[in-house]
Formats: sequence, C-alpha cells, structure tokens
Amino acid sequence: MKKRLLNYKGMIMIDRRVKRNQHFVPQSYLRRFTIKGEQSLLWSFDKKVKGYLRNPSSVNRVCCEDYYYYQIDEQGGVNHILLEDAISDIERIGNDGINDLINMSSMPYAYLPIEKISNISFYIALMQTRGPTFRDAVNNLYGDMAVRALEATFEDKVLPEAPTALKELIDEMGLLNVVKPSILTTVSLMHMIESAKQISHSILKNNGLF
Repeated sequence: MKKRLLNYKGMIMIDRRVKRNQHFVPQSYLRRFTIKGEQSLLWSFDKKVKGYLRNPSSVNRVCCEDYYYYQIDEQGGVNHILLEDAISDIERIGNDGINDLINMSSMPYAYLPIEKISNISFYIALMQTRGPTFRDAVNNLYGDMAVRALEATFEDKVLPEAPTALKELIDEMGLLNVVKPSILTTVSLMHMIESAKQISHSILKNNGLF
C-alpha cells in the first residue's frame, strides 16, 4: 500500500547522492553499544531467526533507509535533506544532554536545567515515533482510509462512469484488483513530529522522569 520514493515516477530530486542514507536510530546513540575497542561496529540481532548475525555490522548500515525523511514541495519536487538536517540538530542536542547525565553518574543526583531536560525528552520521544513500526502504522491507516473511500465513491457512483473496457475489467477482477491506491510515506512525517511532541510533554509533566 505504501509507496516508496524510488518507485514513484515523475518526481524530481536534487542532489540525489547527498545524505541518501538516513537513520531512524541516531548513529551517535548506536555508537554507545559498539563492540569494545571498536568505534563503529556492533553486533546485530536478527529478529526473524532470533539470533545474532555472524559478522558485526557498521552503525552506518543499520537502522537506516535511503531517503527516509524525504518530503514533496509545492512544485512537486523532492527534498530529502531539509528534515534530515533538522533531525540531525535534534540528535546533536539530545546526545549532548545524555552525555551530561552520564558525566553526573557519580553524583548523588543529577541536575539539568529545564531547557536541557526538554531537549532530552523530545529526543527520546522522537526515538519512539521515527522508526518504521510507527510510521508504517500511520501509512497503513491512511492506506485503509483510501481503500474505503475508493470503494464508497465507486459504489455510490460519485466517480465519473468508467470506460466500457475498464468497467468490464472491474466487473471481472474486482475494483481493488484493477485500481490500487498507493500512499506516499510522507503522510506519516507530520504524525511522527506531532506525536513526539505529545510524548515529550507527557514526560515533562512527569517531572522529567523517563
């Protein structure tokens, strides 16, 4: 149901090779779990086979997808850099805040100003909403809505009458086997950000307890 960018024809992308590989788990966070003595290698667990991969993986190649944060502008062009850069800033600020907490680990308690607590809370909240599980759920919801809307408008004869050949094909194969709605993954970006804001506010209401 969801439409990946690379399969969508007619879009114009500038600087396709720049920042193509985009992470939904920050590399700075992944590096906290690298193999001892390594800066960028970690062990990956395969959920399907329920076991660790034989060879270690680079943080550059895990928890990522090409053009993951692409957007479509008003002219129909593709910008895959704008949101990626904004999220990189969030990652940097959030990672700095986590480092501050770690540096206070030997103290009886940790103190951070409210601004840093707010930054960390949004960083953590965004980690919950930026992954494929959340985004795919939103995309699938929109896909289901598109299917139901198509079926309803077709049954209520809201759409213009289909050409004879198309109508015969629909009668023979069924509407959804002939006309297949596709949902661009960009629809989940707004929900990704807004849901992260709500989670962050909830954390702050709980006195910053994570």
